[in-house]
Amino acid sequence: MMTTKRRMNVSGQFKIQQMAFMLMAVIVFFVLAGLFYLMLKSTGLNKGFTELQQEKSEALALSIAETPEMSCGGVVDGGKQGCIDTDRLITIKNSKAYQELLPVSSIIIRKVYPEIRETKECESNNYPECNQYTIKENNKGYDSGEATSYVNLCRRVIDDQYVKNKCELGVIIIKI
Repeated sequence: MMTTKRRMNVSGQFKIQQMAFMLMAVIVFFVLAGLFYLMLKSTGLNKGFTELQQEKSEALALSIAETPEMSCGGVVDGGKQGCIDTDRLITIKNSKAYQELLPVSSIIIRKVYPEIRETKECESNNYPECNQYTIKENNKGYDSGEATSYVNLCRRVIDDQYVKNKCELGVIIIKI
């Protein structure tokens, strides 16, 4: 009689242990599933933040190109959108006051077409035979992002006793 009671006691303890292990396994499963879900959600948030930063940077690049100091401002075809007057760039390139107003760490405007093989920084002595205008440059190396946008680079030229507009393709590179 004693052995059957003990066997029932051991059998009951065994079933309680099985139930405890099963509950622990279910809890661990739900914890792992929750962690996996949170990981997926945070990846999506990070991707969304990166895309938002990129859109913001591109809008900033175009808005800087549209500032009155840089834009063609009605000189070319009633003021094209995304048009930069290179004659004005030469003037504001050396202006320290203008550089302090801009909320970015670097602004570089490069002529893309027609192509000049080597990079020539534009100064008043080699203009227009150059292909890069560095308006503001930060060499501290902690830029948080970069945005580019294609723009028209236009200037006034005298051709057969007439003043004409000559436009070329360029890209504005903004480092934030």
